[in-house]
Amino acid sequence: MSKLFTVADLRPTLQTVYPELEDDRDNDGYDHPLAAVGLVLLSAAIIGTFETRELVLFTGYSRQFISAIRLNMQNNKLWIEGRYDVSTWLSPDGTIDQARFWDHIDCACGTLWQPTADSNFSADTCKVYWDERRSPSKAIQ
Repeated sequence: MSKLFTVADLRPTLQTVYPELEDDRDNDGYDHPLAAVGLVLLSAAIIGTFETRELVLFTGYSRQFISAIRLNMQNNKLWIEGRYDVSTWLSPDGTIDQARFWDHIDCACGTLWQPTADSNFSADTCKVYWDERRSPSKAIQ
Protein backbone atom coordinates (compact mmCIF):
# COMPACT_ATOMS: atom_id res chain seq x y z
CA MET A 1 0.00 0.00 0.00
CA SER A 2 1.42 3.40 -0.92
CA LYS A 3 1.71 6.17 1.64
CA LEU A 4 -0.37 9.29 1.14
CA PHE A 5 1.75 12.38 0.44
CA THR A 6 1.15 15.12 3.02
CA VAL A 7 2.48 18.52 4.04
CA ALA A 8 4.57 16.70 6.66
CA ASP A 9 6.57 15.27 3.75
CA LEU A 10 7.51 18.84 2.74
CA ARG A 11 8.71 19.95 6.17
CA PRO A 12 12.16 18.25 5.83
CA THR A 13 12.68 20.02 2.50
CA LEU A 14 11.98 23.39 4.08
CA GLN A 15 14.19 22.52 7.06
CA THR A 16 17.05 21.65 4.69
CA VAL A 17 16.74 24.96 2.85
CA TYR A 18 16.18 27.11 5.97
CA PRO A 19 17.37 25.21 9.08
CA GLU A 20 17.08 28.32 11.25
CA LEU A 21 13.29 28.19 10.90
CA GLU A 22 13.20 24.81 12.64
CA ASP A 23 15.08 26.35 15.54
CA ASP A 24 12.30 28.93 15.84
CA ARG A 25 9.50 26.45 16.61
CA ASP A 26 7.76 27.57 19.76
CA ASN A 27 7.31 25.55 22.95
CA ASP A 28 3.90 24.33 21.78
CA GLY A 29 5.46 22.89 18.61
CA TYR A 30 4.04 25.51 16.26
CA ASP A 31 6.01 26.41 13.18
CA HIS A 32 7.53 29.83 12.87
CA PRO A 33 5.07 31.83 10.70
CA LEU A 34 7.65 32.13 7.91
CA ALA A 35 8.03 28.35 7.91
CA ALA A 36 4.24 27.99 7.73
CA VAL A 37 4.14 30.38 4.75
CA GLY A 38 6.98 28.46 3.10
CA LEU A 39 5.10 25.19 3.58
CA VAL A 40 2.00 26.67 1.97
CA LEU A 41 4.03 27.87 -1.03
CA LEU A 42 5.78 24.50 -1.38
CA SER A 43 2.38 22.81 -1.13
CA ALA A 44 0.91 25.04 -3.84
CA ALA A 45 3.87 24.24 -6.09
CA ILE A 46 3.79 20.48 -5.46
CA ILE A 47 0.04 19.85 -5.60
CA GLY A 48 -0.39 22.31 -8.46
CA THR A 49 -3.10 24.54 -7.03
CA PHE A 50 -3.54 27.65 -4.96
CA GLU A 51 -7.22 27.09 -4.33
CA THR A 52 -7.87 28.00 -0.72
CA ARG A 53 -9.97 24.94 0.08
CA GLU A 54 -7.38 22.54 -1.33
CA LEU A 55 -4.51 24.19 0.52
CA VAL A 56 -6.48 24.21 3.79
CA LEU A 57 -7.15 20.49 3.41
CA PHE A 58 -3.58 19.66 2.42
CA THR A 59 -1.70 21.82 4.93
CA GLY A 60 -4.07 21.90 7.89
CA TYR A 61 -3.64 25.66 8.18
CA SER A 62 -6.72 27.83 8.55
CA ARG A 63 -8.77 29.38 5.77
CA GLN A 64 -7.91 32.85 7.09
CA PHE A 65 -4.17 32.17 6.96
CA ILE A 66 -4.30 30.66 3.47
CA SER A 67 -6.56 33.50 2.28
CA ALA A 68 -4.08 36.11 3.53
CA ILE A 69 -1.28 34.38 1.63
CA ARG A 70 -3.46 34.10 -1.47
CA LEU A 71 -4.36 37.79 -1.35
CA ASN A 72 -0.69 38.81 -1.19
CA MET A 73 0.41 36.36 -3.88
CA GLN A 74 -2.35 37.50 -6.22
CA ASN A 75 -1.55 41.17 -5.55
CA ASN A 76 2.06 40.40 -6.50
CA LYS A 77 0.87 38.62 -9.66
CA LEU A 78 2.59 35.42 -8.55
CA TRP A 79 -0.63 33.40 -8.37
CA ILE A 80 -2.60 34.28 -11.49
CA GLU A 81 -4.92 32.61 -13.95
CA GLY A 82 -5.03 29.38 -12.01
CA ARG A 83 -1.30 28.81 -11.81
CA TYR A 84 1.71 29.50 -9.67
CA ASP A 85 4.83 30.12 -11.73
CA VAL A 86 7.60 28.64 -9.61
CA SER A 87 10.21 28.70 -12.38
CA THR A 88 12.17 31.50 -10.67
CA TRP A 89 12.85 29.42 -7.55
CA LEU A 90 12.19 25.75 -8.34
CA SER A 91 14.26 24.02 -11.02
CA PRO A 92 12.94 21.00 -12.95
CA ASP A 93 15.29 18.75 -10.95
CA GLY A 94 13.75 19.99 -7.67
CA THR A 95 16.54 22.34 -6.63
CA ILE A 96 15.31 25.39 -4.73
CA ASP A 97 16.91 28.80 -5.28
CA GLN A 98 16.89 29.94 -1.63
CA ALA A 99 17.02 33.69 -2.29
CA ARG A 100 14.22 33.67 -4.85
CA PHE A 101 12.04 31.34 -2.79
CA TRP A 102 12.56 33.65 0.20
CA ASP A 103 11.37 36.55 -2.00
CA HIS A 104 8.13 34.63 -2.59
CA ILE A 105 7.81 34.01 1.16
CA ASP A 106 8.23 37.76 1.76
CA CYS A 107 5.64 38.53 -0.91
CA ALA A 108 3.23 36.02 0.66
CA CYS A 109 3.80 37.68 4.05
CA GLY A 110 2.96 41.11 2.67
CA THR A 111 6.43 42.55 3.29
CA LEU A 112 7.76 42.59 -0.29
CA TRP A 113 6.05 43.69 -3.48
CA GLN A 114 6.77 42.89 -7.09
CA PRO A 115 7.03 45.96 -9.37
CA THR A 116 3.46 45.41 -10.63
CA ALA A 117 1.93 45.03 -7.15
CA ASP A 118 0.03 47.63 -5.13
CA SER A 119 2.37 48.22 -2.18
CA ASN A 120 -0.45 49.87 -0.22
CA PHE A 121 -2.47 46.66 -0.30
CA SER A 122 -1.49 43.57 1.68
CA ALA A 123 -2.51 41.22 4.44
CA ASP A 124 -0.24 40.59 7.43
CA THR A 125 -0.07 36.81 7.27
CA CYS A 126 2.27 36.56 10.28
CA LYS A 127 -0.25 38.47 12.41
CA VAL A 128 -3.05 36.16 11.24
CA TYR A 129 -0.90 33.16 12.12
CA TRP A 130 0.08 34.41 15.60
CA ASP A 131 -3.46 35.57 16.40
CA GLU A 132 -4.70 32.07 15.61
CA ARG A 133 -2.02 30.46 17.77
CA ARG A 134 -3.01 32.70 20.69
CA SER A 135 -6.71 31.94 20.22
CA PRO A 136 -7.07 28.58 18.43
CA SER A 137 -10.86 28.67 18.71
CA LYS A 138 -10.87 31.58 16.23
CA ALA A 139 -9.06 29.56 13.58
CA ILE A 140 -11.99 28.27 11.55
CA GLN A 141 -10.94 25.75 8.97
